[in-house]
Amino acid sequence: MKAAFSKELMRCLLDKYGRMPSAAVLARDFNFRSGDLSPITAETARRWIRGMSMPEMERLKLLIEWLAMRVDFLNEPEQIRSEVPSNRPNFESRHSHEPGLSPDEMELVRVYRGSEESVKRLMLSVVHTIQRNGRP
Repeated sequence: MKAAFSKELMRCLLDKYGRMPSAAVLARDFNFRSGDLSPITAETARRWIRGMSMPEMERLKLLIEWLAMRVDFLNEPEQIRSEVPSNRPNFESRHSHEPGLSPDEMELVRVYRGSEESVKRLMLSVVHTIQRNGRP
């Protein structure tokens, strides 16, 4: 997940700044928007950019909102974790004929159910933010 987060962060930073900003610039601009969160250092920003670490949930929410990050990077480890042992039926086979759900909705439910609680909370927060802002 760290590598996927880093890739998406760099994509968004390039879109925002037109070039890759330094870690010091990212830290400065992040801290400007961080409100009650404790400030980050340039080293923290550098570790995010290089995929060596990920921000805590509140900081991640801020990055997602500020940089309009896509959150599909959250699915990367879930694909591995959600592989179901052969002795259990998988979600798709049990729910493939569930009325009213499109394939995308079924995938969303599958990913959500296979996620850790902290990721579930983040996913819900992102959905609510998108609904409030009216953005696709």
